[in-house]
Amino acid sequence: MIPVRFLIWQGLKNFWYPVSRSEDLGSTPVGLTYLGEDFVLWRDSQRRPHLFSDHCPHRAAKLSLGQIHGDILQCWYHGTQYDATGQCRLIPLEGEGSPRAKRLCVPSYPTEQALPRRPPSGRDGA
Repeated sequence: MIPVRFLIWQGLKNFWYPVSRSEDLGSTPVGLTYLGEDFVLWRDSQRRPHLFSDHCPHRAAKLSLGQIHGDILQCWYHGTQYDATGQCRLIPLEGEGSPRAKRLCVPSYPTEQALPRRPPSGRDGA
């Protein structure tokens, strides 16, 4: 029998959550922890937000300590680079076209940027 606590936790993972205010997400990756899991939130060159698991599959370093280069999130440890889908695009020590880079992928999660809510007309507190 599966414990109820586990079923609740698994079910909670399948909902949308606000994780950051838009203005708090700038030009550097942001590390977050939700439901006991570590995530990295970052913006690409078009200012679209992306959410990945916060570990590099190359050597398990935290991606939140890395850098953003246009549409690429680069790991701080070996410089491994991931595109906005989480697909590895380059392992610098192995060079362009590395077969291993094609197999590496960071789990990514759908994101939406919500617009700020405004009070209904006539209820702005003024």
